Amino acid sequence: MIEKRKPFERADLSEAAQWLARLHADDCSPADREAFSLWLQGSPQRQRAFESVTTAVESVDALGAGWRESLSASTR
Repeated sequence: MIEKRKPFERADLSEAAQWLARLHADDCSPADREAFSLWLQGSPQRQRAFESVTTAVESVDALGAGWRESLSASTR
């Protein structure tokens, strides 16, 4: 049986992106991490939205690394 998932809201994606940035900030505190944990536990849609945003950012980072390597190799 195929599980039908409720789509996540645009607000979930926006909040997930904000949380991802906050968690990677130099001044991210234990209180921030606790607030994130509570937010994430709020719904399965939030969890999926955070996974989606994280995957997108990692993909862009990987693409950027590939471009940097290509540029470095071509300028040698």
